[in-house]
Amino acid sequence: MVNAPPTPPPTSATELQDQSRSQAQASTSTPNPPAPPPPTATVQDSFPATFPVIVDLAGKGQYRELLLKAEETDVLLNTSRSPSRLFTISPLVLTYLIQDNIPPAQFALARLPDPLKASPLTKALLDLVNATSDREYKDIYARAEALFGLVAQSDFPDAKLASLIANLVTNFVEAFRQRTFTLLSRAYSSLQLSLAQTYLGLPGEQIIGIAEKHGWTYNASSQILQPKLAEPPAPGSDSLSTSSLAAFKFIADSVAPQTSTDDIPEHWTVLKFTWSGKSFELSVADTDRVYDLKTALRDLTNVPLERQKILGLVKGRLPEDQVLIADLRLPAGKKFTLVGTPEGDEIKDPSQLGNLPDIVNDLDIDFTEDPAASLAYLNDQRNRRKVKEATEKLKINIISPLREGKKLLVLDIDYTILDTRPLTSGLLPPDMCARPGLHEFLEAVYPYYDICIWSQTGWMWLETKLVELGMIGSSRNYQISFVLDKTCMFTVFSQRNGKPWNHFVKPLQIIWNHFPQFDASNTIHIDDLSRNFALNPREGLKIPAFRNAQSPEALADRELHKLTLYLLHLAQITDFRTIMHKNWKHIIKLLPGRPGV
Repeated sequence: MVNAPPTPPPTSATELQDQSRSQAQASTSTPNPPAPPPPTATVQDSFPATFPVIVDLAGKGQYRELLLKAEETDVLLNTSRSPSRLFTISPLVLTYLIQDNIPPAQFALARLPDPLKASPLTKALLDLVNATSDREYKDIYARAEALFGLVAQSDFPDAKLASLIANLVTNFVEAFRQRTFTLLSRAYSSLQLSLAQTYLGLPGEQIIGIAEKHGWTYNASSQILQPKLAEPPAPGSDSLSTSSLAAFKFIADSVAPQTSTDDIPEHWTVLKFTWSGKSFELSVADTDRVYDLKTALRDLTNVPLERQKILGLVKGRLPEDQVLIADLRLPAGKKFTLVGTPEGDEIKDPSQLGNLPDIVNDLDIDFTEDPAASLAYLNDQRNRRKVKEATEKLKINIISPLREGKKLLVLDIDYTILDTRPLTSGLLPPDMCARPGLHEFLEAVYPYYDICIWSQTGWMWLETKLVELGMIGSSRNYQISFVLDKTCMFTVFSQRNGKPWNHFVKPLQIIWNHFPQFDASNTIHIDDLSRNFALNPREGLKIPAFRNAQSPEALADRELHKLTLYLLHLAQITDFRTIMHKNWKHIIKLLPGRPGV
């Protein structure tokens, strides 16, 4: 006969009543020949028999093995209604919580029979699981304390089970606080002490001590904590670090005196050229690039850059687009000839438009990880001049009036909220090309944000897309304030992997120059290409490109749902610069009712 620890005494009123009825029936029944014990007796004894193994695994911190053992025992004997089943379920649930694996913890409690669900211990476990799932921080610490207090009572049925639960609750709280502290480090550049107390459930003095041990700093006058700047991840690493906050502060400090720098006069050179028998004149700055010269020629003649042949400007072949005009050493009044056929103004089939953006992640760059590149862009005198020129050139047509006190959401369209290719090719109707939850997303954030759409396509095509999608001219519960197209963008030049590189950018300063109520403190730019953030890396939030509309993967897309949670949280922040948008998914993990990410 195998000896096993005795079945624990009943712990609830129901169990006590069942025990009384069983004893009464035994005392009044007619004696019968002994019968073999029912299989449930073995089942009931199996839980406490496994318990010493679970205690040993928990003491060694071998949580994976503990989960396997507990699941094996409970699943194989899941018809048991014995109270001793809690010897397995309790450590199973708490271990899942320690590992931040909520769904199986919920399922473990859900499969208990109703009598065991009514147990005070089960209810306390369920309260803790639900609070953890909802990320209700105050409730999490309160529920953990309540569970600890329950097992600490002198009348708790089993001292060994109480000790195990108390240890696992303590380990859970420590693990949860550590995860939360890590998320705070990644999500915030500065944090109010009172908010840290809510997240960590500790007194302020204790939080300050822990933070300082981890290299954080604390300003007693403002009661602001500043996380330590993390080391950048190794190339190819999946680990996420705090964004380069110190580097961006350096960038901000470096470009702060731009006003005086911009006042430095640039040297301009007047050039003369002929095209199709006509004479023209234009001026180029030393800080311009060959690309800018070609662009100016296009503006004067409507000859596309790819069709231009420039003769007599320099000896030999014309240098590459990124070469500075100053390096060409052109004399004033230099004459040359342009050859090329102009492009007509006819409307083309949208599917044939060559300027539609496509997904080119291999050519993208994360400027939050390359502050030196951002600094080079921001300090480039040409780029600052281009911002001024674009500001002066831009005429914004307000579609819906801007509202006082609102934040600004700048939203890309192609492959951010729309799969462009099936729309332009006619493969799918417009509503089937939209990212799932598009209108719900815009309706949810509209009470807090004025919305600007900024696309890399031309206005005529952009307007068509917005109307077909029902984003303008419809009766939705949101309004688009204004729309910008590719004419507000310009090309910047740099190097990538040691080679010349150029790309378009969307400089938010153009918007801020027109609407001074908006600035870096209340503007967020969402795009699928982070290179569009080159002049405003801190204000950009990159989301995965949306493509293959109507495929199972596309239909399951939840990015806009997650983004809604983030933007609603962000709307409560006074200054967006205190949060690094790159880590937005870490931030929503801290929020109540977080999605599964």
